[in-house]
Amino acid sequence: MQKKYKYSEERRQNISEGTIKAMADPQIRKKMRLAKLGKTSPRKGKKHTEEAKRKMRKSSKGQVAWNKGRTDLPSPSQETIQKRRLKMLAEKNPSWAADKIGYGGVHNWIAKKYGVADCCENKQCSKKSITFEWANISGKYRRDRKDFMKLCRSCHRKFDRGSLSLAVIKG
Repeated sequence: MQKKYKYSEERRQNISEGTIKAMADPQIRKKMRLAKLGKTSPRKGKKHTEEAKRKMRKSSKGQVAWNKGRTDLPSPSQETIQKRRLKMLAEKNPSWAADKIGYGGVHNWIAKKYGVADCCENKQCSKKSITFEWANISGKYRRDRKDFMKLCRSCHRKFDRGSLSLAVIKG
């Protein structure tokens, strides 16, 4: 086991100042980052013993979280929230699937982009339905408004089964 040293306050201050000065230099920071790159943590794959876990639980018991009850922490303004939201829209989002989107994803996209279907575009529909859906025309599920039409549930089912053609719907 390694012997622990007790540094004097003056020595600790010197170490602190040296570290701060070194971290301000981008070349030193880059060198340190490259030195650690690719190395795993020395604790990786190791488990704490039951005794160590018990000690950690005991030492943290009764401690209050650093931010509990704090009211001085700033909450983001509406402008900041809007900027963050815009940075994550569509292609900028890391989860954007582009053309590899599935059935549910393209339907969620069309409803979000163009709103919920609110009418039936079938000219010969009786319009008695209260439930409307986005129907895919080509069956390819592309992110294209021209590839979708609004239909009531009844017309949508008929269109999907093939008993209602696009020519009849468009009139």
